[in-house]
Order: sequence, then structure tokens, then C-alpha cells
Amino acid sequence: MIRPGFLSFEDRRELEACVRRHRVDHAVARRANALLLLDDGKSCAQIAE
Repeated sequence: MIRPGFLSFEDRRELEACVRRHRVDHAVARRANALLLLDDGKSCAQIAE
């Protein structure tokens, strides 16, 4: 199980910026968002939905 809060402040900030950038590849932004959701405590099954 992945525990919430595994990202450092800097890592989280960088991933959030990646999700917000419009010129980033859509697949990269989706993966970045999935990592943020995991860090927030969502399960893999919840994120997959």
C-alpha cells in the first residue's frame, strides 16, 4: 500500500506545475496527477476510476 504524504514539498510543487502547464504532454500530466492523488491518500483503484 502506498502511504499518503510520500512526496516532498518540492516534488509536489513540481508535479502540480506539470499538471497545470498546457504545453505538457497529456500523458505526462495524467501521471503527475495520479502521483498527487496517491500522495493525498487516494487508492490506486480510486484513481483508476
